[in-house]
Amino acid sequence: LKTLPMYSLASARETKEFKVPSHLTEIEMHAFTDSTIEKLYIPKSIKNISCYACYSSVYLKEIIFEEGCTADLYGDLFVECTSLEIVEIPSSITYIDSTVFSDCNKFKVRCKKDSAAYKYATDNMYEIEVIN
Repeated sequence: LKTLPMYSLASARETKEFKVPSHLTEIEMHAFTDSTIEKLYIPKSIKNISCYACYSSVYLKEIIFEEGCTADLYGDLFVECTSLEIVEIPSSITYIDSTVFSDCNKFKVRCKKDSAAYKYATDNMYEIEVIN
């Protein structure tokens, strides 16, 4: 198994923190829809994240992408994640679509200064925490 399947953690009610297993390479759409996960770790092994992976995950507060993750961020991945406070995006992620965080409240982007995440945060007027 290399994929986190559709709806695999959707509506999960007991899990507050989740680390996507490092042997996986893909997260399918709606994998986390409506879950109560508050903190999500995405490892560098993830190469593809399908749209709506975290649709309406209203408890989600923090997303951390591991340095080395090269997944393109596109297609409403985190739509309606209204409790989002911080997203850490490494410089290894080079594409972030304008709709990735649709209908989310403003949050802080933790990133390196010369990165796609920094440009995304600046262009969309998100607060930025620069990391080394």
